[in-house]
Amino acid sequence: MPIRAAIPADYPRMAEVAAAAFMEDDVYGRFMFPHRREYPADYVAQWERRINMYATMPAYEHQVALDALTGSVVAWACWERIGPGAAARANPLHLREFARTGTEGFTGC
Repeated sequence: MPIRAAIPADYPRMAEVAAAAFMEDDVYGRFMFPHRREYPADYVAQWERRINMYATMPAYEHQVALDALTGSVVAWACWERIGPGAAARANPLHLREFARTGTEGFTGC
């Protein structure tokens, strides 16, 4: 199962994976989104907004695991780097531009 850094094109699938994983969670499911079953598209959309927001912050790192046969995102993880080194971490320009405009101007890492 290949693992690599997430790119903006991964965000919709990452949101679907997160929505499925947290559907029964007490905090990210039942408490914060009590109507997630009635409005599943809204539940997935909020995950995509959250992923997009954190992906543009230098202290956060997103990695995706891909299905070896299809190349589809099957899992993802996010880490927050804490401490003085977090501010020094580069925030790639293509991610900042994507967050600002919402357009797929991605040219690669």
